[in-house]
Amino acid sequence: YRHDPNIDTNKNLVKFLREIDVDAPIDGSKAHNCGVLYISASYFLKERPKMSDSIPNQKEVTGASEPVFRYVIANMPNLEYIILAGHVAFDWVTEWLFIKGNKFSECRDNHRILETGKYKVLTSAHTSILGINNRPGNMSAVQDDWKIFREVMA
Repeated sequence: YRHDPNIDTNKNLVKFLREIDVDAPIDGSKAHNCGVLYISASYFLKERPKMSDSIPNQKEVTGASEPVFRYVIANMPNLEYIILAGHVAFDWVTEWLFIKGNKFSECRDNHRILETGKYKVLTSAHTSILGINNRPGNMSAVQDDWKIFREVMA
C-alpha cells in the first residue's frame, strides 16, 4: 500500500466506493466524514518498489497487524459491514474474526455474506489490476460486486 493518488489500485478503490454511494475523493479531502473506514489488512509498507511483490514475512506481518485491526474495530461502535478486498485480507481477517473455513473465491464469486454476530463480512477482488484480472469477468464483475454490496448495505 502506498499513500499515492496516482496508483491505479487507489483510483479503483475510490471508483468502487462510489458504487456503494460513498464519496471518498482520492485526495482524502472528505476522509473525516465519508462514512467509511478503508484500511489495509497489513499495517506495514513494503520496502520493495514493485506493488505486486508478495509479502515475504506474512506470518510476522499478520501477527503484528492483528492487534491494530482489533483496536480499530473495537473503537467503531457503529461498524456493521466489513468488505475484504483480496485473498490476503480475506485469509487474515476471517481468521481474526474466527470465521475460518470459507474459501475466498466462493465467497467473492457467490456474494456470500459471512456473519460474526456483530459484523457482516463481504468479499471482493483486490482493487489492484492483478486482483481485478483474477476475478472471473474482470472489471465489470467487480463493479457488479460493489453494486450488490450497495443493495446488501441499504
